[in-house]
Amino acid sequence: MHEQIKLELTERSTRQHQRSREQYPGLLSRARGQGTFCAVDICDDPTRSKILLMARDKGVLLGGCGERSIRFRPALIFKEYHVALFLNIFNDVLAQLK
Repeated sequence: MHEQIKLELTERSTRQHQRSREQYPGLLSRARGQGTFCAVDICDDPTRSKILLMARDKGVLLGGCGERSIRFRPALIFKEYHVALFLNIFNDVLAQLK
């Protein structure tokens, strides 16, 4: 059961990351992940820093990695409604930068 939930969450997150890449082509690229661990590249370091701060101000903790990647590493307890919360906040942040 746990593996099925994890798989569904991964598929939903991956689909949404793909849609976000299409919606913000100059901002996001190379979405990737395995399980609930996901990452996406941002166009540049200053923009990535803005996204990290804006997401944090909205209650979402993301991590920077390398020169321009954002990592998403959810808490141990992470359910489907958490995916929706995260994606809504992340898309709000991206829309503010568009």
